[in-house]
Amino acid sequence: MTATDSKGTKRELTVLVRYEMKRDGAGYKRGDVVLICENDKGQQYTIVLRRNHEHSCNCPSRRRCYHLTACIALENTRAAARVAAVKAEMAVTPQIQTQERINQYDTTGKSGDPQRARVRGADGRRAA
Repeated sequence: MTATDSKGTKRELTVLVRYEMKRDGAGYKRGDVVLICENDKGQQYTIVLRRNHEHSCNCPSRRRCYHLTACIALENTRAAARVAAVKAEMAVTPQIQTQERINQYDTTGKSGDPQRARVRGADGRRAA
C-alpha cells in the first residue's frame, strides 16, 4: 500500500504479518490488532491498533507517523468491507427463511408454527 509521510512524499508500506488478539495477555487486550510492516527502505515497524484508539508504533517519531495512519485506514477499509458483506447477506436472505431458522432452534414451545409447538399436559410436563 502507498502512504504519504509528513513531508508529502509517497512511501511504500507492506504489511508482513497481521495478528488479532482473541484474549488478554502479554501486554495486549482482546480485540487489539498487531501489524508488522516494512517500509520502502526495508525497516520493519510494529503497529498496535487498540480498540480504545490508543494506537502505537515503535518508530522514533513523536507524532502520528505515516505507518500508523496507513494501517488505521487499512483496518477501517477491512471493517467496512466486512459490514458490507454482512448487510448484503442479510438483504439476500428472505425473511421467511430467517423466521424458519429462528423456529428451528426455538425450545420455548412458543414458536409461530403451531405444528412445532410443544404440547404440555395439565401437570406441566410434556406430552409424549
